Amino acid sequence: MGGPDGPMVRQQRLMERGQGLTIEGDVSDFVTGRGLQGKTFAYYGDKLAGRFWQVVDTQRRSLVQIDMYGPADGFNEALADARKMLDSMDLEAPL
Repeated sequence: MGGPDGPMVRQQRLMERGQGLTIEGDVSDFVTGRGLQGKTFAYYGDKLAGRFWQVVDTQRRSLVQIDMYGPADGFNEALADARKMLDSMDLEAPL
């Protein structure tokens, strides 16, 4: 599937080419308080803004994607709520 970065690259292409959105800045790494690690990027369009997070666990062959978006008005409050939700996630279930 293109390695661990394949799903992220495909998602960016879909947003840019398929949905006409603009990716803001570069993809960056993130780590939550519970140790969840992955990559994230922000995007925007004429009427919305959003942030996309992705976690790839190659050992488990799993992929988790979180896409938070909404109107540009009130986006910062919604982003704070999404980050709290992301920080509460725990993917440490036994194999």
